[in-house]
Amino acid sequence: MNSYPINRYIISCYLTFIILFSSSVGFAQQVPLASGFFTDKYLQNSAKYGISAENSLLLGIRNNVANNHANQNEQLLNLNLNRNTHGFGAGIHNINSGSFKHTSLQASYAHHLLFDNPGHMLSLGTSLSYTSENIDLKKIEGETNDPTLLDFNRRTNKLDLDLGVAYSVSDVDIQLSVNNILAKKTTYFLVNKNRIFSSVSYTIETASRLRFSPQVSYRKLLNDNDVLDLGGAVAFNPNFQLFALYHSNQNITTGLNLNIQKFKFNAAYLKGTSGIQRNTAECLEFAVGYRW
Repeated sequence: MNSYPINRYIISCYLTFIILFSSSVGFAQQVPLASGFFTDKYLQNSAKYGISAENSLLLGIRNNVANNHANQNEQLLNLNLNRNTHGFGAGIHNINSGSFKHTSLQASYAHHLLFDNPGHMLSLGTSLSYTSENIDLKKIEGETNDPTLLDFNRRTNKLDLDLGVAYSVSDVDIQLSVNNILAKKTTYFLVNKNRIFSSVSYTIETASRLRFSPQVSYRKLLNDNDVLDLGGAVAFNPNFQLFALYHSNQNITTGLNLNIQKFKFNAAYLKGTSGIQRNTAECLEFAVGYRW
């Protein structure tokens, strides 16, 4: 990436816009995919698209393993492209929860600004999404001609906007993203993206080449609860990493990341947060990616 002069006025307006929305919203969702905390940060913050020199294609799935009455599963396909100081992304995210289905198509762009001081970088990102939600009437027990059900399926599909910013200084990474900016509180029935996500992480390398990355994250959920995520990752080498997060509502997410040549594999076990346990209790998540 090359260094470019920074338009302070444009950056100030962008950051002010994000801060104003993050302080005024009260709507978000469930536990995000675990790989978005560490290896695939663009899943939670559009500013992270194209942050590395490589391109990648990611396929992820998540399924309930204990709370079967929720019958929820997710699939995600995401493309991440790097073009020097520009990042591009595209993805599709599908959520099935009982008779409800949520499908979202997303296109993203990020711009990375390098400062004169080595190791300092500011990233600004935005995503535009197109979302469809409906009820599968074949899975309904009872009157399928209920006006409420029919009205739900007649709702128009929705366009929405996400904004993100990230600032890195050597081994410190600071993030803030605000999602679903155009939505009202009741716009979506099923959403698996944070309304607000912010995090601070720091990477420490020991003499034995172990890399520790402690992280603190804040999320605002769909039910207006606030969750603090405390944890981090330890990388034994560039190709193997373990991670764990303790959530402020006394639950834990654990997992691993493994790189084999051009492929990467992620696996995680998620214990759903108590306030939304009906939809996310005990999930297994798997993802496979290809890099070039």
